[in-house]
Amino acid sequence: KFIGMNVNDPVLKDINVRQAIRHAIDVPSILEAAFEGRWARATAILPPSMPFGYWKDAPVLQRDVAVAKSFLEKAAGPVPKLAFTYNSSEAGAATVAEIVQANLAEIGIEVEVVAQENAVAMQIGEEAQKARQIFYVGYGSQGDPAQSMSWFTCEQIDKWNFIDWCDQKFTDLAAQGITEQDQAKREEIYLEMQKLWEEAANVVWIAWPTSSFASRAGITPSLRPDGRMLAWNFRSA
Repeated sequence: KFIGMNVNDPVLKDINVRQAIRHAIDVPSILEAAFEGRWARATAILPPSMPFGYWKDAPVLQRDVAVAKSFLEKAAGPVPKLAFTYNSSEAGAATVAEIVQANLAEIGIEVEVVAQENAVAMQIGEEAQKARQIFYVGYGSQGDPAQSMSWFTCEQIDKWNFIDWCDQKFTDLAAQGITEQDQAKREEIYLEMQKLWEEAANVVWIAWPTSSFASRAGITPSLRPDGRMLAWNFRSA
């Protein structure tokens, strides 16, 4: 789960504004209030459970209102009201939005919170993308870094790359990581990609969710490697 910022939005294309937002948001408070402290804080896109590619030395931003305000002072112009959109079907998302709204108000950024139904929140295409500013979203992934990275390449602009970020080096490395056979080299590729992403300062990492399931006696559940249910494959025990 993460909070993304559309880097091609007229306001958010200024990295100083994005850095101000990143330093203003209180992630530990979000984890406690929205998820009862049960989810691990994310520091990059790949979790520790990924077979390789986890960036153990990724920076962990601590909320600092003074630093956030200093970045805002460097911005090219005043920041008007920004819209924070979230998918109303996401558990805890409304609480995330409320905390972000309060956090950003403390540095002088007014935030309009917009709850969207799933069909609206997940729209793709140029017009839908232009309408996004700040948003809360999450992606499921399988047990290889390639899928996690694939959504954020240049080819995904106006598709699933909601941050609208196109870094050609990142995109080239993504293609290289898919074909590279040497796991040590793949590890290096995905670490470099995450460092490029961090430099772009376009997300606030929130959580690597823990999925929990319950099943009654007599049923054998079926799960994908990434933890998602395959309800059609449930069987009688």
